[in-house]
Amino acid sequence: PAGGSLIQSIPHGAQLCLTAAGLTNPLAKGRTVVRASSCGHAAVLCNLSQRPGHSSARLAQPFNEDVAFYADRSAVHLSGWVRGDLGPLEVVTLPPGESVDEEDARVEDAAPPPGAASKPAATSKPAPASKPA
Repeated sequence: PAGGSLIQSIPHGAQLCLTAAGLTNPLAKGRTVVRASSCGHAAVLCNLSQRPGHSSARLAQPFNEDVAFYADRSAVHLSGWVRGDLGPLEVVTLPPGESVDEEDARVEDAAPPPGAASKPAATSKPAPASKPA
């Protein structure tokens, strides 16, 4: 749902692979950001809009742990496949009259993906001392 979320429980040994996302209304105004969060990590999966060629996206994103999907502006159709039995699906919608602000739609301070090397903080070295002549 627009501004809401889907929370999918994925038991141990099961897998959900998201293969596509598309606007349910390709004439929807503005840009819709589709995000996911799982295992403490969050990511933007795709940006969809009414522009030709931008109302759907192909994905190949597997999930092995509980996952939440969010769409900020317009309702989105998600497609994929499942290996094993999934747990319950929870649909969370915003109360009538509430909307998602674009600031809230951004994923900020997301943890790096597992296995990503962290870059050491840059340090400045003092300039070498000049020798007296």
